[in-house]
Amino acid sequence: MAQTKKKQSTIKPTSGRSQTSKQSTTRSRKRQTSNKKKKASSALQLEIQNWLILFALILITLGIYLKDGMGVLGSSLNTLFVGLFGFGAYLISVYSMLIAGMNLFGKLERSTWKRLIAGYAAIILVAALFHIINGEKLTTVGEMYQRATALTGGVVGGAIGR
Repeated sequence: MAQTKKKQSTIKPTSGRSQTSKQSTTRSRKRQTSNKKKKASSALQLEIQNWLILFALILITLGIYLKDGMGVLGSSLNTLFVGLFGFGAYLISVYSMLIAGMNLFGKLERSTWKRLIAGYAAIILVAALFHIINGEKLTTVGEMYQRATALTGGVVGGAIGR
C-alpha cells in the first residue's frame, strides 16, 4: 500500500504575532474590561451604602433632637438613644453624622480612624461624668434606662460611672 504524505499547513501570521498570542491578548483585554466594570460597580455600591448610612443618621439625629416633632418615630428614637447614652446621645448622633459625611465626600483617611474611635470613647466618658454628677444613685439597668434624661448618662454612662 502506498502511503500518502500529508501536507502540514503552516499559518503565517500577518502582523508578526502568532494566533495564540492574539487570543491571549483578546482574553486579557476582556478581563481588564470585566475588572473595570466590577470596580465601577463596587464603587457605586459603596457610594450608595454611604448615602443610605448618612440618611439614616440624619433621621436618627432629627429624631433625637425633635422628639415629638417627628411623631412616633422621633419619640421612639429619642427614648432609645437617650436611654442608652443619656446626654451622650445628642453628641453621638451629630458626631456620627459628621463622620459619615466626611467619609462620603472622601475627607477621611485610614490614619484618622483611630482618632475618630477615640472621639466616641470621649463622648462615652462624658456620659459617665454626667451619670456621676446627676445619676441620683441609679443602681439597676432598668432604672438607668427609664430615668435617663439629657442630664444623665443613660445605661452606658451609668455602667461606666458606677
